[in-house]
Amino acid sequence: MRKTFALLALCVVSGAFALPYSTSFEAPTFTTGNLNGQDGWEDTLNSYVVTNTPAAARTGSQGLVYNDPNGTDFPWAFRQLPINTTNALASVWVKPGANSGSTFAFGLDMIFDPLSPDFATILVANNGDVYGTQGTSTNINLNLLGNVGNVSETWVNVTLGTDLANRQVIASVNGTTFTLPTLSLATNSILDIDITSILVNPSATNKLGFAYFDDYTVAAVPEPSLMLLAGMGLAAVARKRRRA
Repeated sequence: MRKTFALLALCVVSGAFALPYSTSFEAPTFTTGNLNGQDGWEDTLNSYVVTNTPAAARTGSQGLVYNDPNGTDFPWAFRQLPINTTNALASVWVKPGANSGSTFAFGLDMIFDPLSPDFATILVANNGDVYGTQGTSTNINLNLLGNVGNVSETWVNVTLGTDLANRQVIASVNGTTFTLPTLSLATNSILDIDITSILVNPSATNKLGFAYFDDYTVAAVPEPSLMLLAGMGLAAVARKRRRA
């Protein structure tokens, strides 16, 4: 998950494919209120709300707010990818609230085809702790992967991508790369890459999850070598089964 040079690469990649999608949740495409149903987004429990609160807008005048005081929400919002999408790289900017619990983390979650047992998630908390899938790709458990420094009330770039040809998943938070478990041979495509908010430690005292999201982007990755850009700073570029 990276920066300037990679952003240029994303623009080149995006121009050549039907897959690219980018939004900063602006009017008139998006109106204030629940995200569900707007521009193809699905959020059946209305966890995410489009707001014109200045703090929620990294660019433009609108963004998303996530506010769960009890840590009991089902926090996934997604826009489905084209059928048989194999390689994709997604990016989102998130600003964790200062009052959010230190084990409530925010980021991206990749959901694969129904036959896949795999999981891929990357999240960051306001104290900079980074959580993600670790060990085997078939393990849903999230583990502490590292720390990128305190990011409370700060916009943080989170990226998550995959190269199915090489079974690789690469993630980054604020320019620091985290290599997630290699995918199994059972995985053939990606269904969606979700905006996600998860209480990593359900026994925590402070179960408040509060964050803003803006500037979500997803693009196709046509060459395995381009996945290496994520390892150098591509600030660009999952749910039904896990909700069940």
